Amino acid sequence: MKRSMNSSVTFAAVGAAFTALALAGCGGESSYFTVGGQQVSKDEYIKKLERQPVSLPNGASLTTEQYVVDLIVSNRIIMAEAAKMGVTPSDGDVDMLFNAQKARFENINPGKTYDTQLAKQGISAAEMKDDIRGQLAEANVFAKLIKFNENEVKMQYTKMKDMMALPPRTQVRLILRDPKNMADSETVVKAAGTDAKKFEAAAKQLNIIPELTQTSGLRVLPNASIPKSVSSKVEAAAEGTIIGPVDWVISPTQTFRGWIRVEKKIPAFSLPPDQEMAFVRLGLIQQKAMDPANVGLRTQILKQKGTISFDTKDTGVSAVWNGIKETANEIQAPLQATGAPAGMPAGAAPAGAAPTGK
Repeated sequence: MKRSMNSSVTFAAVGAAFTALALAGCGGESSYFTVGGQQVSKDEYIKKLERQPVSLPNGASLTTEQYVVDLIVSNRIIMAEAAKMGVTPSDGDVDMLFNAQKARFENINPGKTYDTQLAKQGISAAEMKDDIRGQLAEANVFAKLIKFNENEVKMQYTKMKDMMALPPRTQVRLILRDPKNMADSETVVKAAGTDAKKFEAAAKQLNIIPELTQTSGLRVLPNASIPKSVSSKVEAAAEGTIIGPVDWVISPTQTFRGWIRVEKKIPAFSLPPDQEMAFVRLGLIQQKAMDPANVGLRTQILKQKGTISFDTKDTGVSAVWNGIKETANEIQAPLQATGAPAGMPAGAAPAGAAPTGK
């Protein structure tokens, strides 16, 4: 699935939070957290969470509780099918994709760690690996059902490997101004001097481009995309160097003037071929699974929802499950959203997905 910071990640984060809290129990504590001195109980938190709507790729809408229950049951059905077919993903397969996601994310987002980014979404490494295991199991089951030709993986990888590589990049902190309005900014930048924190504060204060204001001017740019007006200076500068004031030419009719702090030089990056081919294989199988000729295969497997045993002492969950069974064919909630491996934070997606990390 394309796990950028979109609804797919929200599904994983909400699902993880709901499941963990549900297993922990909803009662007992008088206060789960406080807001402005006001107490919020776990009961209130869980009930609000359960009712939050989740929109599926097929246009259907569920509450979070319905989505999570259906997700867990669908996952168990697929895992059972994988076991029967002898295609259950190994720990090695799961770890390989997890480590590949981690390496790519941290290369795209210098200064950020994958584990910290997961934690911000309420996802642990173990939960992420469970997501990946489910994603791989589903792909393996489909590969069996559609008699997937594994030779396609190498052929597709050969076509895509150059696109999957990340080019040399430079992390810069920019201060871009209107060339006609530089006086005050020059005073602020001179006062900041070479102090990194003061330059960051100046970037947040002075940038006239909203996106740069939000990130305090921080960007990661492919070296080939740096304007020619400054590219040679950036290339020659050591990390920590401040360049400017200089012209930052966007187009023949648009030029900004300002300063560049070279934060980090980032070399070209590629994952090992076996990891990249694992991503390619997953993408190919998912594309074939979405082919109209193959959609019915998944529907046939998930029709087991109508007969699979489901036991719970919670009458609320039982009612939710009975409702899901009645509409099992219409809901068809994906085990994970389709695309790149499960739970991928922003900036970790393989080739073809635009990284959102700055």
